[in-house]
Amino acid sequence: MLAATDVLLPNAAEARALGGTADLAEAARRIAARGPLPVVKRGPEGALAWADGAAVLAAPVPADPLDTVGAGDSFDAGFLAGRLNGLDLPGSLALAAAAGALSTRANGGTAAQPTWREAAAAAGLARNERIVR
Repeated sequence: MLAATDVLLPNAAEARALGGTADLAEAARRIAARGPLPVVKRGPEGALAWADGAAVLAAPVPADPLDTVGAGDSFDAGFLAGRLNGLDLPGSLALAAAAGALSTRANGGTAAQPTWREAAAAAGLARNERIVR
């Protein structure tokens, strides 16, 4: 299925298992060699993607987690929203890391999901308004 997948959004443990190695960057490289763009959630360590033969990293967004339920889903939504709104890979990855981190501010999977502006500001994006098409 990986050859038919455009973007794969595993967490670090899943990426290591799929890549067959404990080295996360190497695991992402191996996944990319099989077809998809791997975008790996690293929790409090930020995020990692592998594209064009190199790792792309997003710094972690400081958070004092109250509940991590749904953080991975928020990360995925942030990444896809960034890509669909014209952000490049580093920008989308940073937005995703911010969305995941900010979603941990309250209990439950949706109570603390950030707005576009909140996530963009936390990601340090210069342009934090939503692109309208």
